Amino acid sequence: MLSLFLNNTEQNITADAEDWTNVYSAIRWIQLIMAVLSILGSGSIIVYATFQNLIRTAEVQPLFLLSVTDLLLGFCWLGRSSALHPGLREPHYLLQPARRPTDRIIGGC
Repeated sequence: MLSLFLNNTEQNITADAEDWTNVYSAIRWIQLIMAVLSILGSGSIIVYATFQNLIRTAEVQPLFLLSVTDLLLGFCWLGRSSALHPGLREPHYLLQPARRPTDRIIGGC
C-alpha cells in the first residue's frame, strides 16, 4: 500500500507496442469489399444509362457523372487495398494515425 505513494522513477510506465496486424488485415478486407461494391454499383449505373441512351438527359446526366467519379474513386480504393498486401514488411503509413512517438518506425516513414 505504501508503494502507491512513493515516487518510484525506476518503474517503466510505457507499455509494449501492440500487435496491429489483425486490425490492418481487417481494414484491408473492408477496403477491398467496399471498393468492389462501389465499382459494381457505379459501373451498373453507367452501363444502364449508356445502353438506354439516357446520358444526355437533364435528369440522368448528374447521376451519370457522379457514377463516373465514384467508379474512379472505387479504383483508387482498390489500388489502396491492394497496396496493403499482408506480405509487406510495414503496414501502409495512412493506417498509423495514432502511433506513439516512442514507437520505432520501420523504413523511415
